[in-house]
Amino acid sequence: MHSPIPLISCSIWFVYFRLEVERQGQNVPNGDILINANRSFGLLARPPGLSKQAAARAAHKLGLSSLVSYPARSSMKIAARSLLLACVVVCALARGEEEKRWPAGADEFDTTIGIPDGFSPKRWQPPPINAAGKKAPLILEARFRSSDWKADFAVAIYYVRHVPSDPEARRIAAPLGRGEKVTDRKTSRRKIAGRDGGADYWHYEEATTVSGPGYTRYLLNSFSTSSLPGATSDFWEFRAADEDSRKRYTAAYRKFKESLEVGED
Repeated sequence: MHSPIPLISCSIWFVYFRLEVERQGQNVPNGDILINANRSFGLLARPPGLSKQAAARAAHKLGLSSLVSYPARSSMKIAARSLLLACVVVCALARGEEEKRWPAGADEFDTTIGIPDGFSPKRWQPPPINAAGKKAPLILEARFRSSDWKADFAVAIYYVRHVPSDPEARRIAAPLGRGEKVTDRKTSRRKIAGRDGGADYWHYEEATTVSGPGYTRYLLNSFSTSSLPGATSDFWEFRAADEDSRKRYTAAYRKFKESLEVGED
């Protein structure tokens, strides 16, 4: 989830500069000063080299408004501290430019994933899980398509802690569409030692390549036989129109998978 540290740091420096300005009895250098909307928190200096537009965006993040100009006076001490503040402000701006998450409106306890740059959401029907009659809630499903329609990324995450540990109960097998055929299938597993005296379990990776009319689907089902909190069965799909598209979007697909954040149990 997003870290609140940058905004907390900015708030601390915000109050600190008010005290420093009052102590010095002079205006902050560089002329431009950010003032809180109700003027209850004091002054925040615009660090050297930071544009008014960038400072305004940072002010918006902190709930501030109004750029006001004052006569500049030299103060090496405040100028040095302004440089430190610049780093904090840049962090706040970077936070505002973080990737968008899916689903929209999710809270910090939900399972989410980043929306790939240049991709837009697409409706789809996620593949079902066998689950052997037990409840396996779908905690995340998403599909995105590139702007040139050359690639799709998809994910479906099922919570399987209370599902029987047999691999068949936790496997997600995507059905084949018209004209599709499996051209490659690879399965691997590794044994994971139990924690705190718990039982050992297996982690499975099942990769399948499906050839379709004018595209290729690269599927991956990752799951374990663990009954620990947070156990999931994850389905991933990378659909590419051709080999050039696969190569062009491979890095974006890897980033897409790495952006998954599983919520708390």
